[in-house]
Amino acid sequence: EISQGITKREEQVCYRADIPYVTPADGGWRPSIHMPRWASRITLEITAIRIQRIQDISEEDAKAEGLRWHSLYREWGGVELHPDSRPDLPQWRWYDNPVEAFKNLWESINGAGSWDQNPWVWVIEFRRVEQQAEIAA
Repeated sequence: EISQGITKREEQVCYRADIPYVTPADGGWRPSIHMPRWASRITLEITAIRIQRIQDISEEDAKAEGLRWHSLYREWGGVELHPDSRPDLPQWRWYDNPVEAFKNLWESINGAGSWDQNPWVWVIEFRRVEQQAEIAA
């Protein structure tokens, strides 16, 4: 989100992600879907779209969902809290392979049994556009 009153490139942009504890002088934040294109800090280019059953996810796609590799324990996960975790001492869940880690992440978001329902999902692949010059007009 950006400050509501930003309308021109010349104006200083305040991003809520950078200063979440501040309320802009103009009274509020503009949701990112309504921000001017020039104010975007990241540009993504969609490179592929397909549909598949959730259980058909590959190891590579599971890794791309944001799972972390724990090099000491040689396990995947680190995106969902363990039930015994405390706010002052977070403990993460870890799994033997990325698909198992993703399955448990999926169920933590979508509810118990949602993996077994094996719904159809959209798979959208993208790349980050590094240079503004690459952005098509």
